[in-house]
Amino acid sequence: MRAARENRRRRIAAAAAIALVALALSGCVAQTQQPAATSSATSARTAGVVEYGSGAKTVDLYVDPLCPYCRHFEQLSGPMLLSEAKAGRLTLRVHPMAILDRLSNGTRYSTRAAAAVLTVGASHPDSWPAFLAKLFENQPEENSVGLTDEQLEALAADAGTPVTLTGGASPMETEVASATETALQLGVSHVPTVMVDGKVFPGSSQQTAEFEKFYRSN
Repeated sequence: MRAARENRRRRIAAAAAIALVALALSGCVAQTQQPAATSSATSARTAGVVEYGSGAKTVDLYVDPLCPYCRHFEQLSGPMLLSEAKAGRLTLRVHPMAILDRLSNGTRYSTRAAAAVLTVGASHPDSWPAFLAKLFENQPEENSVGLTDEQLEALAADAGTPVTLTGGASPMETEVASATETALQLGVSHVPTVMVDGKVFPGSSQQTAEFEKFYRSN
């Protein structure tokens, strides 16, 4: 069963890479755009992901914790996706990226916050969405210093998903950097990017009704 699901995800990744390269979405943009995907990038796509649910339908959501458009999407469409996952109809795969480190005055907030999502996901695989919601509820302004590791730990505790963040060049931060590069090579140069079974949603983060229609029709 797990092998079949993994093969299906790889087929979806290969098909989606072509569409992503050509599609320009509204949202937060990476500073540099990388070349199109290679086969090695596709095979590494399982790195840097937190997963919720085990349904037949798959949604891949690429976000940066500092991106306000990602906050809009999570707050507007996140509840519907979680409901679908809890009902057994959806596997939600969130890919936390770090493309906005340049907007946190040298504190690498995007990297640290994305690593915190992976850390929480590893420790609390059934409840990490609560931390992601808290993270976006308390999203700092762009061009600020962002939240400290201690503040991120406090948010995790408030969400019922306590963790200890090591700080510095942690393994999770290395994983974020690698997964971000892989996503850029796949053509994900904008966040949020959301795919339903490999099909990219072409609308904006605030088009809640349009996204739900897109989700249910694919």
